[in-house]
Amino acid sequence: MKIFIPIILIIITGCSLFNSDHTDVYSIINDNNEEYRISVKQTHSNKEIENIVFVLDGNARITDVYETILRYDKNILIVGIGYQESTRRDYDYTPIYIEQGEYGGADDFIYFINNNLKEFIDSKYKTENISIDKRIMIGHSLGGLCVLYMMYTENHCFKNYIALSPAINWGNYTIKRIESMYCDSIINDSLTLLMAIGGDESDAYINDYKVFASILYNRTNNLQLFVYYILNKDHFTMIPFALEQAFFRFSEIGIL
Repeated sequence: MKIFIPIILIIITGCSLFNSDHTDVYSIINDNNEEYRISVKQTHSNKEIENIVFVLDGNARITDVYETILRYDKNILIVGIGYQESTRRDYDYTPIYIEQGEYGGADDFIYFINNNLKEFIDSKYKTENISIDKRIMIGHSLGGLCVLYMMYTENHCFKNYIALSPAINWGNYTIKRIESMYCDSIINDSLTLLMAIGGDESDAYINDYKVFASILYNRTNNLQLFVYYILNKDHFTMIPFALEQAFFRFSEIGIL
């Protein structure tokens, strides 16, 4: 079990009172001296927080999420999980696999999110009473792989997942084996998963995505699944368009 020590920094940008581009930044260091940069935004801070969105690759992606979700007339807390000049991303986002070393740390990373980080955020922003039905986890590429892995193995803190261009082929299709092992465990969990991919990504990447989506469609469990193809967009340019579709769909079904 890892011990995480929060070091609090606050960065404020913008000057509008209620929906400013205001970011709280916290540095959390674990017992291996690995530092996480946690960025937090609120969309309408004059209102009570109704949803919490956690996003991996937080350094780069929190702005995409904030700008896309700002249109909804409610206060949504966005938590970006990033790094301070760290190369730990590949290790954190990948499940245990034969080739260890720089990979295979997802279990420890998910433990950090579900326990240490969740507890810190709930205490700091008084969100203990927000149910897991109103909590969303987002990841892209390897982050999308991590989101899928979390959904199958440790889904007691989130019920809603967004996996953008997930790396289905990583580790010789490890996520397919994980899905086969854990699919029965989510029968009664009523989870929601939205996946999206860019239409201009490689043929092999798109084919892997289609095969995995078809596996999920054929399962007789309670997974509420949405699958999107973002036409004329590649692995990175698809992100804002996919987020727009994801939040619109989640709003339609009452998650947002």
